Amino acid sequence: MSYKDREIYLGGQIRADYNTSYEVGRRVALGENTYREMKRIFLDRKVPVYRKLQVYYACVATKVIYGLETLTIHYNEERYCAFANV
Repeated sequence: MSYKDREIYLGGQIRADYNTSYEVGRRVALGENTYREMKRIFLDRKVPVYRKLQVYYACVATKVIYGLETLTIHYNEERYCAFANV
């Protein structure tokens, strides 16, 4: 049997040293990437603000939040998520 110090399982990275900072940064980066892909929708003046918020919470915020509820997040990582507007 081989040993790995990190593995992607169910969309989240599990590490042997239980360090969660990489996973938090990875999730925020996934959210930023999704936002960039949908930037055209967010900048369109014909789309009402409430619809933009629905798209944001359905596509961007869920990408960041998924899987983080099971992690032990430290204060600095929590501030990083707050900085990313999640």
